Amino acid sequence: MILFRRVFHCVPDRLLNGIPRRHRSLWVRLILLGSTTCVSLLALHACRSQAKWEGKTLTVEYAWDSGIQMLRVRDTVSDREITDPAVRARILEEAKRELPGWIELSKLRRAKGTFHIHFLPGGAVEILETKHGIEGVGSEFVEDPDTTELMLSAHEGRLDRVRELVNEGENVNAKDQQGNTALMAALQVDVLRFLLDQGADINARNVDGETALTLSAFSGQVAMVNELVHRGAIFDCTNPTDRETLLIARRRGYKKVIQSLNKVAVNCESIQ
Repeated sequence: MILFRRVFHCVPDRLLNGIPRRHRSLWVRLILLGSTTCVSLLALHACRSQAKWEGKTLTVEYAWDSGIQMLRVRDTVSDREITDPAVRARILEEAKRELPGWIELSKLRRAKGTFHIHFLPGGAVEILETKHGIEGVGSEFVEDPDTTELMLSAHEGRLDRVRELVNEGENVNAKDQQGNTALMAALQVDVLRFLLDQGADINARNVDGETALTLSAFSGQVAMVNELVHRGAIFDCTNPTDRETLLIARRRGYKKVIQSLNKVAVNCESIQ
């Protein structure tokens, strides 16, 4: 009764105007009953909505630039696009919590990519960093939007596509956010030669101080190192990255790589 009286006094007078005082108590009860029914129905709808998504995995395409923009959300199995605002809001909430750390770890200012999010019982969700889904493949979780198709094609060793892109006007010295170029991305000698012939900067350094030569030496790619040395690549041990690369090559026993580096190496005499 005390609770009812408190609620009665909270009902705005404008809702009771025109109602005889002796009937007002009944009207307040009806209002309360209607409100309780509405709340119950909303809660039931929310529960059913949540249950609908439990166990489901959705694929989310996003762009990041000081904040997340969800481009597309779809069911991983059926590929059907999901427009449910409640679901999108829940995904956005989790993405805002998790993505900044991964993007910072990738040393990016802007990013794009695809992630998968799994709905767990009780309303919890989990972003899956690894590739997932019925197809078993997917885009990288965090990608650098400044990475050019030329860089990717050079990395994949697709010489014909590299030629085509250069002929279409692609800049061979374009850099991504890490300062990497197509020449640094190349893993095959024929692609490397072509890019050098097209004016690729042989001594360009990324944000970590790496060059095409240090990257090739680090991974023991003798043919790549030989070609770069032959073309006049610089290797100077006053640069911390060059110095560390030589030390690693020696630890790993890359004798042929070291022989090639010694042809152009400067200031490296004191390194044991």
